[in-house]
Amino acid sequence: MKTTNNTTQKILFALSLLIGALLLAWLASSQMIPKYRTSASAQTTASAQTTEDAHHDDASGADDHHGAASTAAPAPSSSPATIKSEPNKTAPSNTTPSNKFNQFEVGNRNVKSIFPDGDTVWIGTSGGAVRYDTVHDDYQLYSVRNGLLANGVFNVTRVGERIAVGTYGGGLAMLDEQNTDWQIYNVPEGLGDAFVYWTLQTKAGDLWIATWT
Repeated sequence: MKTTNNTTQKILFALSLLIGALLLAWLASSQMIPKYRTSASAQTTASAQTTEDAHHDDASGADDHHGAASTAAPAPSSSPATIKSEPNKTAPSNTTPSNKFNQFEVGNRNVKSIFPDGDTVWIGTSGGAVRYDTVHDDYQLYSVRNGLLANGVFNVTRVGERIAVGTYGGGLAMLDEQNTDWQIYNVPEGLGDAFVYWTLQTKAGDLWIATWT
């Protein structure tokens, strides 16, 4: 009985030693794997860096060689070339518009209409009718002081040889530009209202006048 127990104890002791040895071997191998991976990565990185440096040196050498070859000819200028005009040729005219701006001061008024008439531009405002001469850069203001019955102007247009100015409250004023005389058409002359918004002459010569009523 004692001999059997001793044998069993020896077997268990031997197994425990074997298991301990296996554990130690496993621990040693698990610690070595990360070190191997780190070493392998470092070697790969070093190899890649060496290859890249070699390519960089080759490229630098090629650039130096190209630079040495290109110095034989002058580099092209980055500034635009100057083109000289040949004689007996007309240079193109300057089409840049001027920055001049003409402002017509008629007080705190607003513009109701603009009518271009050849070299003249008519501007209807709430403070009168402005005649602007684009050739001589001159203008004249027509209001109740020099011919109109009301300062407010709805519309300016041409009717035959005269300028028709539709006003609000002053009827229709017709200007003869030859002698600067005004002729007024209002309710006593047959208009339905003193507020004239538009004037239109047909090809047949009929004159249509748009009023408030």
